[in-house]
Amino acid sequence: MQLPRTREWREAAGLTQRELSKESGVGKGTIVRIENGESATPRTAKKIADTLNISVADLLESPPVPLGQAPTSFASAEEAQESEERREELQNIREALLEAHNLFDEWAGTYKDRGDEERLEALRSAVALSSLGAAQLVEEDVDVDRDYELGGEHVVAALNRLHSLSDVLDAEGVGLLAEAKARQRRRKAAS
Repeated sequence: MQLPRTREWREAAGLTQRELSKESGVGKGTIVRIENGESATPRTAKKIADTLNISVADLLESPPVPLGQAPTSFASAEEAQESEERREELQNIREALLEAHNLFDEWAGTYKDRGDEERLEALRSAVALSSLGAAQLVEEDVDVDRDYELGGEHVVAALNRLHSLSDVLDAEGVGLLAEAKARQRRRKAAS
C-alpha cells in the first residue's frame, strides 16, 4: 500500500526521517522509499501511524474538504486553486528548510565523529548564514496569519529547527574551543 501523506504527517510532528525511523522501528531507507511513493506493508504502515499518533487511513488519503469550504462557484474554485498553489509553495519552502537542517545535521555528525574541528567551524558559519537567510525569506514570503491554515505554521516550525541547530552548533563550538585550549595548555605544561 502506498502512504502518500507520510512526509506531511512526519513533518507536522516535527520529526526527521531518522527520528521517525528510531521511534517506529522502521528502517530509515524504508521511510525514504515510502515518502518517494513506494509501497509499504500493512505492518510497516501501522508502526508509522502509531508513532505519529494517527490512523493508517490518515497516511493513505487526502484530507476531506469540509462542506463549508468546498467551492460553490467559479470564483470559489479559483480561490481554491490559488490556495492549493500557495499550499504547495509553502510546502516547498518547508521541505527546503527541513532538507537543509537534515543535511547540516548529518555533516555536523560526520565532522564531530572525525574530530574535524576546522570543518565543524566552517559548518557553524554556514548554518548561521543559512539560518539568517532562511529567516529573511520567511519574513518576506510568508504571512503567518494569512498562510496559517495553508501550512505557514509548518514553515515556521522548520525554520525554528534550523535556528535550533545553529544554536546547538554554536554552543558545542564554545565547548570544543574550550577543550582545544585545555589540550594546548596540557601540551605546553608537558613540554
